[in-house]
Amino acid sequence: MGERFTPTAIKKLLAEKFAAVGFTPTWNGRRRIVRPVNPETEAFIYLDVRRRSRRIVIDAMVGIDSVPLRTVLARTGGDVGRSRVCFVLVGFKAGWGELVIRDDASREELEPWFDRIVDDALNIALPLVLRYDSLEKACQLFRVASDPRVIKSVAVVSEHMKLPLAEGILAYGVEGMIAKLKAEQAAG
Repeated sequence: MGERFTPTAIKKLLAEKFAAVGFTPTWNGRRRIVRPVNPETEAFIYLDVRRRSRRIVIDAMVGIDSVPLRTVLARTGGDVGRSRVCFVLVGFKAGWGELVIRDDASREELEPWFDRIVDDALNIALPLVLRYDSLEKACQLFRVASDPRVIKSVAVVSEHMKLPLAEGILAYGVEGMIAKLKAEQAAG
């Protein structure tokens, strides 16, 4: 029997693993690990680590945020959390679901699982979301996201709100869209 791991300790160990491959932990209340992809896109990993009795449950989500969407939302009083383009659950795509480990497992027992989470996030989940790594590609995804006839490999939330905003940014640019939204807000 090893030391008892807490969800916080597991999250910290996984964050270190992701840091080794270029991600940066941002513990700003959202507990995300991020890596810039290009000037328009930032990849993120969200680690949901929680206790279930004497076990630790780990879920990982990989997604991308649109930097232009986030900029417009931040500067116009919108919900910055809505800048997420899409996401996938790593365990679901990799076939292992949620990972459940004993809280007294040794670090040596956990290492292969940590490596698998990182490998699956980078090699299975990340390529799926990076298909939408520009605002133009995000608009294409938002247009088909609510169509039940289209099979999607990623999840999208609030595409109906994001599409007009993203199309506006493409048409007017970030600064132009900010000016347009502020004028609309001032007009009532």
